[in-house]
Amino acid sequence: MLGKLFKYEFKALSRKLIPFYILVLLLALIHSVFTGFTQGSDLLKDYTMLALAYGVMFSLFVISLFAVSIFTFIVIIQRFSRNTLGKEGYLMHTLPVSAASHIFVKIVTATVFYIIDAAICVIAVLMLSAGMGANFGRMLEVAAEGIKELPPGTFIFVTNVAVMMILATSYSITSICTAMSIGYTSNSHKIASSIGVYLLIYVIHNMLSQALLQIMMPALAKHAPADIGATAYMKFMNLWFMGINVFLIAMIAVLFAVCCYFVKNKLNLE
Repeated sequence: MLGKLFKYEFKALSRKLIPFYILVLLLALIHSVFTGFTQGSDLLKDYTMLALAYGVMFSLFVISLFAVSIFTFIVIIQRFSRNTLGKEGYLMHTLPVSAASHIFVKIVTATVFYIIDAAICVIAVLMLSAGMGANFGRMLEVAAEGIKELPPGTFIFVTNVAVMMILATSYSITSICTAMSIGYTSNSHKIASSIGVYLLIYVIHNMLSQALLQIMMPALAKHAPADIGATAYMKFMNLWFMGINVFLIAMIAVLFAVCCYFVKNKLNLE
């Protein structure tokens, strides 16, 4: 049943988000072709309307890169609000699936789409760079040469950072879902209540982060070698990011449990 929930959720979000992703890539392609066509020529100087069209297309491209994340955020919030906490919840909660499964699917799916967002933005920028004449072959050669000179532990460091970014995204989504699950128990001003709860979660998170910082820094300092070379520094950073990842996992687990409790026991679908 969990697999069917994932399939249903991916289809529901894809119907709204995939066309927007295609639009972003289409804008990038048009701008890349246009840039490649005018590169090294005086067309933009000689034709005022052409230069204006180029400026408009570039502005639309930049706006689309920012808009893709904002639009995804809005769609995900609306999806959780209507499908879990709103009128559609009457149908969803009749399924033989626990509230935890519903919420888990929502969080994982939203995280995946945010990763897709990042990939779309990277691809769009690479398409634009190709139109400007970027030499990707040479870039790869330089990158390969640089990788050979990296200190031991770099791969683990990159993995830790990537995991941290994914966990941070999941944490943000989980905190929003938790705030909404609590705020929507109110009979009125549900959105305002959700915002208030989210701000409270944000304050608690910052307080715990500062407390963790005060604990981690002295502990790590004791294990820091006297001669801090590249290898030792990389080990230090790996320990640092591992600590952050453990903290994020703990926060996600607590918020997930709170969200499940309110959706299961305090849900107000009126």
